[in-house]
Amino acid sequence: MDPTHFVRIEKLMTNRGYAFGTLLGVLFALTCASLAAQTGPVREARRDALEELCERVLDLKLDDETTIRQLCLESDALRTDASPLIQGAKLLDPPRYDPEGSCVVSVSIEGGQVAQNVEGHFPDAKGKLDSIGKTKALVAAGFAPLASAGEQPAPPVGAAAGAIRHIPGWAEVSGRLRLRTERAAFEQAVDRTMAQAVKAQITDDLTVEKFLDASDKARETFRAALLDMRALRKAYLAGGVVEVEFRLTADRLLDALKSVNEEAIEEPKQLKVEVFLAAKEKLAEYAVSATGYASVAGKAIDEEALKRPVAVDADDLPKVEPKHLEAAE
Repeated sequence: MDPTHFVRIEKLMTNRGYAFGTLLGVLFALTCASLAAQTGPVREARRDALEELCERVLDLKLDDETTIRQLCLESDALRTDASPLIQGAKLLDPPRYDPEGSCVVSVSIEGGQVAQNVEGHFPDAKGKLDSIGKTKALVAAGFAPLASAGEQPAPPVGAAAGAIRHIPGWAEVSGRLRLRTERAAFEQAVDRTMAQAVKAQITDDLTVEKFLDASDKARETFRAALLDMRALRKAYLAGGVVEVEFRLTADRLLDALKSVNEEAIEEPKQLKVEVFLAAKEKLAEYAVSATGYASVAGKAIDEEALKRPVAVDADDLPKVEPKHLEAAE
């Protein structure tokens, strides 16, 4: 056998090994970039939320003249970092991503926890902390862009378009599947809202439920009318989950009932104009809402887990330098 044959084989294997190593390197770099894109906005949004929460805590009043911000003037440590005052804060739910390309994180802290934190730094203020201890939970939201325009390469054919492709679990989701998942979440939100709406009183003697029982077609028409309305809010969650919130106000409810009255109720049983006018006044403050979820994979979603608050580790609290301390002096 020609000895140069072995030389050619050695070169071929070397080149292939180089190409394989290069491919692995590229894949590793892309994976790292993807992970950075996933965690970077979440970190930024969480920091933004915690900073906002801290500012709200600082604005709480101990009495008619003194705020916690003014109290911080007595502490050299809190002058430069007020984050100890929000120890015990919680993440309310998983990060959400809106269609415009922002990551949204919500955090909260109980009034009792704030009072405990303040007392730890200012024991003499204990007698003034009762009102803060009874304060409802403070809530704040933080925002961060998913990626800047310069960081958005063209998506592969069939992949999710726009900012959505930067959300973990959404890069390979087609536009058609995304729309189908959004629709499923929307329909669930509408059905859950409808379950509440049927309890509303049109008159003292007539509920929506009873009115819809007047015709086989009535309930179907009512649901169709709700499905023609727009959602209040839509968000994407990591892992290919869509969350949609639907809100039904008095005007929307009455519009849907009018559609039923005209399309699904025989004329002798139709409600008169006067009934709708009275119902509008009766339901003036009426509003119900519900949230629906759907997964691109069609899997069941643990909604309780989505709503379970998660404590923020003290080591993860960002340094928060109180604003406007000069004005507080």
